[in-house]
Amino acid sequence: MLVISSREWFKRKRNRLKRIERDKRIGYFDEKIDELVNHINRLPDYSTTSSCSGRIIFYDSDAPWGFDHGDVLAKTHDLVAEEYLRQILQKEAKRILWASAQGPIVHVACRDISSANWLNKMARRVGFKHGGVISLEEEVVVELRAVDRVDIPLKRGDIVIVNDLKIVAEILNSVLIKGWNIMSRFCDILAKIDEYEYLREK
Repeated sequence: MLVISSREWFKRKRNRLKRIERDKRIGYFDEKIDELVNHINRLPDYSTTSSCSGRIIFYDSDAPWGFDHGDVLAKTHDLVAEEYLRQILQKEAKRILWASAQGPIVHVACRDISSANWLNKMARRVGFKHGGVISLEEEVVVELRAVDRVDIPLKRGDIVIVNDLKIVAEILNSVLIKGWNIMSRFCDILAKIDEYEYLREK
């Protein structure tokens, strides 16, 4: 059974919190997920290692993302408009130009397996249906991932496949918006749990 001493655990947690603050200063941190990260890190047995509030990626590949990673041409954490998609279509695609919208994902180091199970249980209540424990090596790491995702082919080579960019934008944006709502609901749950209540529930 993986056991980390209190001294070592809180040392790691402090270092991670410092790294988050550094990332915020240099503009590397995804601000849309700041509130959720703060709520998770407020509890003693958790520290986030990486996080993303959701993203829209445009990539050149023979197959959807996950089968053939291809070449990333652009990405954003923001909602997209028709004009933005028109600009994307100007990019050269040697294979198929895809647009992929993906929901939020958070990786959380947990002090022990009991803490990991509690966090995963709470996250599933609001919509983080994918994920779970992904590592038991140096420490327990949980992945919280929303299930929503869509991959849309935009063009093959120079041939544009889609003709209604407004609908494409709406579909892509809906994935981000749903993910943000999931994060908001999780924040509401975590905000109502103080440290003592957490220890009792765990």
